[in-house]
Amino acid sequence: MSSSLSLIAQYLATEKRVEIAEKLSADISSNPEAIDALCQILDVLDLEESSTVFANILDYSTKIIYSATSEEEDEESVDYANVLKFAAKLPKLRQQLLSKILSSLKTYIHENHNFIPEFDSIVEVQNSSASDYTEPIEISNDLVLSLFSFLHSFFVAIPDIGDLDQSIDSVLLKLLSINDEKISSIISKLLRWRISYIAEKIDNSDMLWKIIFALESSGKKYHKSHAFILWLRYLDSGLAHYEVYQNIVKTERYWKVLQSGLISDSHEFRKFCLSILQLSVKSINCSFENSIMSWDSTKSSLYLSEWARYCTLFEIMAIDTSLHQAEAGRRDITGLISPQSFIHPSWGFCLLSTGFKASMDSVRKFSLDLLLSIPDEHLHLIKYGLKFLEEVYLPYAMLAPHYAVRPEDGVNKCIFGEIMTKFIANLLVNLTSEKEYQDVALSILNVLENLKETFDPSRIYIAHGLLLGLSNKMVLRFDIHRSVLLKIFEVNAEGDLFEKVIQTINFRILLHFKITQNTLLSFFELLNLFIRFNGNQIVNENFTLIQEYLQTNEIDSQSLFSLLKDENVTGDLKALIIKVLNSSQDQLLCYLSNCSGETIAQVIQSSSELSILSSPQLVELFNKIITQKPSSVIYSSLATVDFENLQALIPSKSYISDLWKSIISESQSDELPVLELMLQKHKFFNNIYAHSTSVVMDFVGLVELETKILSKSSKLVKSVKEFYKLKEEIYGEYYKTLEITSTKSKGYSIEDILKVLNSDSSNHRANFSMVQLLNNFLSTNNDTQIASLKKVVKFLTDLWKSLDSSRLQLNQKDLHVLMIDTILHPSLLSLSVDDDETSQNLFEFAISVLENAQGRRSLLPALAKNLSTYQVEQHEKFEALPWVVEILVRAFIVYQIRNNVFKLENIIGDIYDRRISLTSGCDLYSSVYGPEEVSAKIYLMAIFNSVKTSTFANQIVNFIFENEREFYFLQVNKSTDGFEEWRRIQLFTIIVSVLDIAGFEDKLDTLMELVGTDPSPLVRVFIEWILSFNLLKSKKYVQQILEDLSNENANLKPTVITSYERIIFLMISQLSPEQEVQVLQNFLAVIIPGATSNKAVTRHFSLSLVVSIYEEIESKKLKIDSHLKEIVFNMYKSASSSESYGQFRSGDALLWDIKQDLSLVSISGGVLMRVSDRDIFDYISRQSYLKYLTPQQSQFLNHAIGLEHKDLWIRDKLIQKRSVAKTGTTSQSPLQTKSGAWNTVMDVDETTRGKEVVRSDLIVVSSLVDKPPNLGGICRLCDVLGAGLLTLNDIKVKSHPQFKNVAVTADYWMPMIEVKPEDIKMYLREKKREGYTLIGLEQTDKSVELNNELQFPKKSLILLGREKEGVPGDLLAELDFCVEIKQVGVIRSMNIQTATAIIVHAYSTQHC
Repeated sequence: MSSSLSLIAQYLATEKRVEIAEKLSADISSNPEAIDALCQILDVLDLEESSTVFANILDYSTKIIYSATSEEEDEESVDYANVLKFAAKLPKLRQQLLSKILSSLKTYIHENHNFIPEFDSIVEVQNSSASDYTEPIEISNDLVLSLFSFLHSFFVAIPDIGDLDQSIDSVLLKLLSINDEKISSIISKLLRWRISYIAEKIDNSDMLWKIIFALESSGKKYHKSHAFILWLRYLDSGLAHYEVYQNIVKTERYWKVLQSGLISDSHEFRKFCLSILQLSVKSINCSFENSIMSWDSTKSSLYLSEWARYCTLFEIMAIDTSLHQAEAGRRDITGLISPQSFIHPSWGFCLLSTGFKASMDSVRKFSLDLLLSIPDEHLHLIKYGLKFLEEVYLPYAMLAPHYAVRPEDGVNKCIFGEIMTKFIANLLVNLTSEKEYQDVALSILNVLENLKETFDPSRIYIAHGLLLGLSNKMVLRFDIHRSVLLKIFEVNAEGDLFEKVIQTINFRILLHFKITQNTLLSFFELLNLFIRFNGNQIVNENFTLIQEYLQTNEIDSQSLFSLLKDENVTGDLKALIIKVLNSSQDQLLCYLSNCSGETIAQVIQSSSELSILSSPQLVELFNKIITQKPSSVIYSSLATVDFENLQALIPSKSYISDLWKSIISESQSDELPVLELMLQKHKFFNNIYAHSTSVVMDFVGLVELETKILSKSSKLVKSVKEFYKLKEEIYGEYYKTLEITSTKSKGYSIEDILKVLNSDSSNHRANFSMVQLLNNFLSTNNDTQIASLKKVVKFLTDLWKSLDSSRLQLNQKDLHVLMIDTILHPSLLSLSVDDDETSQNLFEFAISVLENAQGRRSLLPALAKNLSTYQVEQHEKFEALPWVVEILVRAFIVYQIRNNVFKLENIIGDIYDRRISLTSGCDLYSSVYGPEEVSAKIYLMAIFNSVKTSTFANQIVNFIFENEREFYFLQVNKSTDGFEEWRRIQLFTIIVSVLDIAGFEDKLDTLMELVGTDPSPLVRVFIEWILSFNLLKSKKYVQQILEDLSNENANLKPTVITSYERIIFLMISQLSPEQEVQVLQNFLAVIIPGATSNKAVTRHFSLSLVVSIYEEIESKKLKIDSHLKEIVFNMYKSASSSESYGQFRSGDALLWDIKQDLSLVSISGGVLMRVSDRDIFDYISRQSYLKYLTPQQSQFLNHAIGLEHKDLWIRDKLIQKRSVAKTGTTSQSPLQTKSGAWNTVMDVDETTRGKEVVRSDLIVVSSLVDKPPNLGGICRLCDVLGAGLLTLNDIKVKSHPQFKNVAVTADYWMPMIEVKPEDIKMYLREKKREGYTLIGLEQTDKSVELNNELQFPKKSLILLGREKEGVPGDLLAELDFCVEIKQVGVIRSMNIQTATAIIVHAYSTQHC
């Protein structure tokens, strides 16, 4: 059609124009040319002249819009251009089309109730009336999506939609809240075209902000994303100066929602919110202040400057995650958490929390270090960051790996734990109001409750910090803190020691509640619940604190008596209050006389220290309740009473006798209730019987009674499901009675005991009593027959095997230790000297102990202590034990659990002893586990260093050498295996312990070889010690070493040379002056040339040894050749005047005295501490030896315990030097702003992530690369250099941790697609058709060298090869050419990341 058709139509009559228009409108569905013609006619046609034309256009347009479905590939596949042409010409058409679409969408909204509920009150959409439809239409999801597709095209072409603006915008905003990600996301895109209209027309209300906040809080990620996008669009619309916005920006919620987004786990959300923050602060034009944000418009430039720096810091920490730049900004970050900062502290805590969420652990650790470096005087500001403390900081800080144990000054310490305790305490120290204390304490308690399954030591350190921070402050409230503290009471720690410490701290925290007469009952109820969960022991140990606490809060006796009258006070609660009322005896006795027997029993049970318990009135009450048919509750309460301190309450002999008779009688009953009551009665009986002088039955008679117990219980065995448990408990009490009687009765034999022993018993009380019974007998009888002793051994070892089969239950360690003490009793050890069967039984038992000792405490110390004691008492028999050599060696190399929790029990126990316990001289660890595990090493060292005969010493050394295949003692299996090295050190420690007793003549050649083959410098120290000691008796080896050192053709390794030199010098220093002069002059002929060696190790060591030699000559006034002495002096003078002298380990620091240092301290790590700066975890201090060795053991030693010589420890010297070197302070570094956080706003309306970056046409095909770290690096460099597209073998690799660690955040922005290796060929051909030049990065005979002359086409595709094989041949055939990078080194290829960086950079310099 002619473009001048409209001009011609002007000259036609109206009827003719109408006729043409009607014909064209009837033809528009089938004839596209008719559409353009009709559009031109419409320029000169009044539609009032023909309703048919408009009807045809409306019908056509409606069909186009409503016939499209979401099954189309995309919105571009439906051509709305013609409809939009008509709509542009006809306002009436626009209105009717939009009205129809609006009606459809309203119907959809009212048929679909899946919206955010809060939107019902924010956006109101009226339903369409029936008159809006000419015919019924089913409003499906597909139809709705097609309508959205049309609206998108419509809004782009025709922004002004007239009177329907507000209606259509309300519908779109309502649909934004739908719980359908696809629809909500399309609406979010549509709103980009409407935001200026929406903001302008509804800005007189806060509706938009209600929408944003409702979306953000919906809990769905896509809604949150759409909220931030809508927020950004508004701020970017230029309408932020409106009064409504300025009022919104003053609100606390505005900034809290923004903070929440800044710390989101979503990198995209953080970027959104950084842009929102930047625009928000720039848009403020008023002064205001709320709980987390303030602004002074008179100081806007200062505020903007601070916020600009904040945004830069946020970009570094949360967006780019740049560690080195974050380190440069350390002062700026911590400076945000300061009262002097223009920015509220909560924003500093917000920024810091993003570092805790970084993917790289190094950044997380740095952030934790930053948190802990906040000045103590500023830590009270945590009151503004409690959300971060509770949800981010502490959960990370409490992770087990942080609580590493390191030796410091020879003592294991957990420095981080101490830091955390101090940090938590300082959070509270400078708070100013009770409300602040309550809030901070609640957050810490919430963490302890929420992380109840986390690492026990970390919970202890945190709780201890809270306790210290609350010191002398009664600020906790029952309505706030009671429930969370109660939950903490219920949490059990793993292990008795941790449990004791954490619950003691919890109890102490309880004493910081603010109490009045009205809350007194709440206090006692909470205290009673603590006792119910954790028993009376902790309360009893801290009872004086309760009394002080009540006095501090002015709670007197009258208040407590008033409380007793409260009807809510129950029996056990009454007992607790009475315990506190110890001072008012008359009133108490009067009150108790009216209490029930159960209450009186509970009072006695929980209050053994009450003075009234010894009064005649109380004794009378006690006798009354135990003689008037006591209940099971009374018996069970009295069964645990400490009668040792309540002698006045022990009943008469006649009562005890009658009680025993009733037990015997009831034990033969066939009624379950009778047996259950009898059990409680028997427990009570054993408790009073053990502390009385009564003897109810002779031992033999008691043995015979065993057959009568439960003699009538056969029916109960069959009818009662768990009767066996009751039976085991009854027998447990029987054996306890037997044990008690054995200490009171005489005239029984071991055979009498053996009659009733049962090695199949699984009851702990029974087993303990049986073993204790045997132990008592062995300790008081020395003339037992061998046959009987063998039976004892058989019973004990059988019982041990039974216990071992159930993995030695951790809560029965008292039994395990008792069994070790009994089985290794001197009488049984002596029996094993000559009796093969006993010897074998004891050997197998000892091996079992060693196997279990790897993961259990107490076993190894018990075994070692018994053996050491026996050695001192009977050393000849000890050295004759046929099995003891192997056990001693294997015991010394037991590799116990090395994890932190195993080591931390000693450290936590020490903290309890020094800072928590009220008892001076407390030793919690020993009370729970017995001697420390180090005591086992101490006893074993004492044994090895007390060997009296060369025969026994040689047996020990030979056993070690003969078991080379097991120990890898001579031939190292894995040079990097830390356990192997540790084991060799232990074995050589044993050998050095017998160095002066054992013979080494046949082993010196082997040891000489080890000097050059053992990779461990620590092991070589012991080898050198042994060799130098033995060289005193062997001139042959001295001469051999000197010859090797002087022989230039020997090709000795530097480490061998230094070892040889040290061996000779250590040996020389022990010679007589005459002998020393002779050997020393020969030695100097080697050392002096060595000091000028071209090998640094040899040169440095030889020169430093010259210093030691000179001092040796001077101190002993050795008469060596004057010329040699002059040379040595000059070298000494030169070395000592050097600037570097003393900065490195010198010869003196690497030497020791091979005779004087034959002491326990030096052998067990002291010498290693002098020559190595490594952590020596097995070092044993002099203090430890003195703590555990008895005077008899110390006197029995061949070698002295020795001194520590800490002044010679290399590690301490180096630390001192490093600390001296660290002078001055780190100056503030400029902050890098790679992407300009303050001046760049995220463009939320780009359809693809990263579109704000102008990318080149370059395609990098990395589908042949399969290692995630390499791919992560390639992704990062492609993004940095602006490549257009990157292909991957598997798109899921983007989520691989190694990929993300290297890519950092590039995977968020770099466009990537998946192209499988088998599809690469087709992909290359496709790109070739699109005009791409296909380039391979490969070395071939036709490769083009990458240099300045090579010009890359703008549309280049670079194919990367596999890491090793390169580009396969079939793909090489598809390429236009290959490029190779010039190389001049030996290695024939470089890393794929490096190569890619070089070629992509070459391209980018030409086209980016």
